[in-house]
Amino acid sequence: MGFAKCWNVRTDPEVPLLEVMNELVQRYPEVRFSSLPHIGEGDKRQLELGVKGENLKVGEAMLWLKQQVEQMNLIWTDATPR
Repeated sequence: MGFAKCWNVRTDPEVPLLEVMNELVQRYPEVRFSSLPHIGEGDKRQLELGVKGENLKVGEAMLWLKQQVEQMNLIWTDATPR
């Protein structure tokens, strides 16, 4: 696993993203996906979504995931992998 990328999504709870997360795992079985809930600035609930794996596959998976999140009108920001 040479490459990791993650970002935060403002959502409470994560239920709206469950179908998207399940589809990501099916579409990109060669990457590892993580979803870590936490409290962000101003006590806003967020999910840290992360993908690890080979550089090209991580890029493809993150692009697809961002498109899905944006279609749901959710706000996301880049984050540093923990």
